[in-house]
Amino acid sequence: MTCVAAASACARSTPAEPTDPRLCPQTYEFGNYGCARVLAVVQAPPQPWPANYRYDVRVTPARLQSGFEIAFANPPAFGPATLTAIRWVPPVPRGTDTVSVWVVARMLDDVRPIVLGRPLPVFAADSALRLARFVAVGAVAAIDTVALELRGSVNSVPEQPGT
Repeated sequence: MTCVAAASACARSTPAEPTDPRLCPQTYEFGNYGCARVLAVVQAPPQPWPANYRYDVRVTPARLQSGFEIAFANPPAFGPATLTAIRWVPPVPRGTDTVSVWVVARMLDDVRPIVLGRPLPVFAADSALRLARFVAVGAVAAIDTVALELRGSVNSVPEQPGT
């Protein structure tokens, strides 16, 4: 059997090229132009915790129309969580473009029943303002590490867009 007669079979049997996980992926979604990576290392709040809770980590732009919207993760446990923010507008014509971002971790009290339009109460949170470095698709994105310590006093956590 030749590849001309069975092109689909030959395409499937061709080994995939190895990909480097450090490279910014091309996701083919509406003009993906690059990415930035943040490693958030989140320390859990002191116990006792709510009986049911939700935990998330996110990166949001500090200024609207920064070229990306939000990147978030719902990690299964506290500790390191890698977030990849995708750039949706062409970057400036140089190797790296920087954007100010909020890195936010929250533990929400998952009270039942959940009421539509009413956010869950924040049990503990922390945030940090950082400068994310966006690189082009196919380039290696340097990982910026941010340490966050969840604490119960939400008055000390500034408001950020998208939280």
